[in-house]
Amino acid sequence: MKKISRVSLSFLFFFSIVLLGLNSCASKDKPSPSGFLSDYSKLGPSPYKDADNVLVYFNPDLLLKNYNKFIVNPVQIRLAPEGLERGIKREQLGELAEYFYDELIKELEKSDYEIAHDPGPGTLLLRIAITDVKPAKRALNIHPGTIISGMGLGGASAEVEIIDTLTGEIVVAAVDTRKGKRGFSGLTKYGNAKNVIEVWAKRLIIRMDEAHGKTRPEKYQPKLND
Repeated sequence: MKKISRVSLSFLFFFSIVLLGLNSCASKDKPSPSGFLSDYSKLGPSPYKDADNVLVYFNPDLLLKNYNKFIVNPVQIRLAPEGLERGIKREQLGELAEYFYDELIKELEKSDYEIAHDPGPGTLLLRIAITDVKPAKRALNIHPGTIISGMGLGGASAEVEIIDTLTGEIVVAAVDTRKGKRGFSGLTKYGNAKNVIEVWAKRLIIRMDEAHGKTRPEKYQPKLND
């Protein structure tokens, strides 16, 4: 019987890690609805290439370009069953929710949208809930055998509802799940959850900009693939 070399064993181990990671990602990337959105039945695949893990609904009768003021509700925590199973501390979830809210306000102001406090013409209500948080696993995040599979990166899921403040009609609704990125922030338990939140805030506001035909100053241009 031939002996299996160390190189072969290493390859088999690496290949097994990748397969396990891919299977895990395929089964867990789309969390169950949390109940935060008013209606999940109209959600469908996003038309944007950079949002392959997003389910979205755009109201064909209410266009984003007709709105330039935003009431931003405090970000809620509405963990779906997958999130509840992770046993994340309520204090940390609260910090992530506050961070998300601050990022949204910051991105809106960069594009010169008005932060409103009362319903009115041209005003949208922005409702967001964090529905899952996957803490990064430090050991996996630095192991070269997990780079392809994405294991250990952590990430988060969120649900978004944008509502006309005068009619109460939904203008946009979305469910998004995103992994973190590999790097120094991924070495902290919730660093990559914050990275995901930053991308969400940028992605949301750049869609508003596109609807208005606006272009930000170069220094504020978001990179959606970060």
